[in-house]
Amino acid sequence: MLLAIGSAAGAQSPTVVQGRVVRVTTRGPIALPGTMVTLHRIGASSAGPVDSARADRFGRYRFRVASPDTQAMYLPTTRHGGLAYFASPVRAGDPSADGEIEVFDTTSAPVRIRVTGRHLVVSAPDADGNRTILDVYELSNDTVLTRLGSPAQPSFVAELPELARDARAAQGDFTGDAVVAVPGGLGVVAPMSPGIRQLAVSYLLPPRAFPLGVTLNDTVAVVEVLLEEPAARAEGDSLAALGAVSSEGRSFVRFLGRDLPRGRRLEVLVPSAAGGGVARWGWLAALSVAALGAIGWSLRRRPAPVVVAAAPPPRSRTDELRGAIAGVDATLADSATAVASHAALRDYRAGLQAELDAALAGDQDRP
Repeated sequence: MLLAIGSAAGAQSPTVVQGRVVRVTTRGPIALPGTMVTLHRIGASSAGPVDSARADRFGRYRFRVASPDTQAMYLPTTRHGGLAYFASPVRAGDPSADGEIEVFDTTSAPVRIRVTGRHLVVSAPDADGNRTILDVYELSNDTVLTRLGSPAQPSFVAELPELARDARAAQGDFTGDAVVAVPGGLGVVAPMSPGIRQLAVSYLLPPRAFPLGVTLNDTVAVVEVLLEEPAARAEGDSLAALGAVSSEGRSFVRFLGRDLPRGRRLEVLVPSAAGGGVARWGWLAALSVAALGAIGWSLRRRPAPVVVAAAPPPRSRTDELRGAIAGVDATLADSATAVASHAALRDYRAGLQAELDAALAGDQDRP
């Protein structure tokens, strides 16, 4: 069932948003009749639910928006098992979007979460000689069940080196309360629906933590190591040096391995020179979702963020952007943390944030 967008000439032409709700099983999708579906509008000036309707006996739903905002995104959502699920967010006038909302049964059983990609970024040392580490995981739930997590039984644990400190979740599909400290590392306690999700964690390591050893707990399709210091290197069987790359105004030496088996050990060696830089939390967090994607670390295709690149917007625009970002955050928060972390919606939020950052930077440059 397609998400039909009817748009005749003129910005005020009615828009029809329709699709169906299905529960994914091992036997295939099964329609869910009577399910309540809510339509959210997310724009640059406001965001929130605009309508709701029950699916018919075939699981189909339909909304008619009399005066659609051509600059907004419309997001059909429903809840199943206490969790929220989305269709892909679309704009008015997009006739090819798929409005099918897939929901999944939940389980607290230890469903296996595979690591399909691993990306390690090591900064140059700061003034105290500490290096910031960014460790990005591509996690795959290959079942038809949403895995529930808790502090006692997280759905996945990102192991941390013994000397790591100031560990936190960086930008990705799991941030904030979705990731907590657990014995041995940081654990994902948010629900994890089928498909691929991104987990990015960052932490500080003192000089004595190097050489840094990393052992793979899965057979990993892509392993990437980016080192900011030209003299640093990564060693391990089947790990190839690919030379220097640049991103966010910084240069890295890059090492890449493919289809590395479980148990393979990698080692990161860094020079012993004293540091002289500053803490790099900010640019490493941005790198996790922007620069690494440009370098090619993601195993899944993600829609390009909606970024408005032009002269700095007027000051009033910043308030509108903040409101839109708050609307996206409220929609995500209302969706029970994890299943709602739809990649396209998060990319839309990233675009709003990029525009806001550009606006604020423009304000600072003004006399």
